[in-house]
Amino acid sequence: MIPKVLKKVMVALLGMMIIVGCSSDDNDVSIVGHWMASHHSKNPKYADTADMWDFTFKPDGTGIGPYDKKSFSYDVNGNRVTLTYKETEGNGEQIVFVYKIVSFSENKMEWDEIPQDPSRDNYLFLLFYRK
Repeated sequence: MIPKVLKKVMVALLGMMIIVGCSSDDNDVSIVGHWMASHHSKNPKYADTADMWDFTFKPDGTGIGPYDKKSFSYDVNGNRVTLTYKETEGNGEQIVFVYKIVSFSENKMEWDEIPQDPSRDNYLFLLFYRK
């Protein structure tokens, strides 16, 4: 037999565990919004530039990117972000960029490009600041 006081303590602890387990994660940060990004080549044969790229991420999974303000779709899955540009001219080919999220906060994020095409030798590291 378990004494009444111990039962009450166990019920209270169980209730607290359920509340804590179901609470939202206050560290979730959305990439939705307007960002400026600097870019740095991971290949030393390419010079880094001071160009800032302008990105807008919309809540519906689409965005506007730096390449002549072309639209793209994006997907965030864990610590990976996939950007997909669809060419509107020519054969309508899709261009896909995949990045690992290195760091992420409300006003700053860093992405490291994950190679997708073995014929490319210029992969980028992006540093974003919320505008």
